[in-house]
Amino acid sequence: MVDSKYFCIILAAGEGRRAGGYKPLMELGEGLVIDRVVDAASEVAGEIRVVGGCEFARLEAHLARRWPHAVAVRNARWERGMFSSARAGLEGVAGAAFIHPADVPGPSRAIYRALAAAYEAEPRDVLRPAFGGRRGHPVLLSPAAVRAVLSAGPEATLREVLAPLSSAEVAAGDDLVLYDFDTLDELEILRRRLARGA
Repeated sequence: MVDSKYFCIILAAGEGRRAGGYKPLMELGEGLVIDRVVDAASEVAGEIRVVGGCEFARLEAHLARRWPHAVAVRNARWERGMFSSARAGLEGVAGAAFIHPADVPGPSRAIYRALAAAYEAEPRDVLRPAFGGRRGHPVLLSPAAVRAVLSAGPEATLREVLAPLSSAEVAAGDDLVLYDFDTLDELEILRRRLARGA
């Protein structure tokens, strides 16, 4: 179910020092971490932008081979953190957009469908999946929220910009919406969970 009015910005710029390498191109299941995230986003997003920085050439080459419909966007200031990558990916976006950090590869296509359905039923500026009272990823931003991110100063954070906006949560069926991996041990736990079905 692809609806071209939705964008998805996948944040994949960081070095992954604690994990010992570039996390988006690490193996996960039958592919790589980035493959699972792009596949899930493809359920509803008409345009997918993957924001890279560190290892950009490798990321761009992989996307060209495996996901030609996904656009690689270079963030020359990726060392400034996630907010700079979000702004780089959202530049020129004229619609609702998902923001999805690549190191949270657990969310499924069903999460994207649920967020899109909730937005269609009752639009809010910010929609997040939640499990056990905790908010996870991906986050769906309205056009107004996208404009707020783009108009904020470079020293702002996504949390600060989104805090005053109208928001709602969509119940997730498992805690994979919360699970970001920072180490190889955490990635191995995720591999085992996905292999047996979350």
